[in-house]
Amino acid sequence: MVSGGLHPGPVPELLDRVGTNVCVRADGGVHGHPDGTHAGTKGLRAAVDAAAVGADIEAKARDVPEHAAAVELWGTETPR
Repeated sequence: MVSGGLHPGPVPELLDRVGTNVCVRADGGVHGHPDGTHAGTKGLRAAVDAAAVGADIEAKARDVPEHAAAVELWGTETPR
C-alpha cells in the first residue's frame, strides 16, 4: 500500500520502486479531480495502465482526457 499526496503523476515512479503488486491510495488524486471522482478514477487508471507497460504517462494524456486534466492540475512530479 502506498499513500499520501498521490495522484496519477507519480504512478510510474511508484510502480518502478514497488512493482505492480501494490494498492495505490490516491484519495485526493481521485476525488480532487476537477471533473469529479469518476473522471479522477479514469485518470488514475490511465496512468496505471500506461506505467505498467512502460509507456509514457504524458503521451497517454493525449488519449484520455480525464488523465490529461489530472496531469494539467497536478503535473507528473513525485511528492517528496
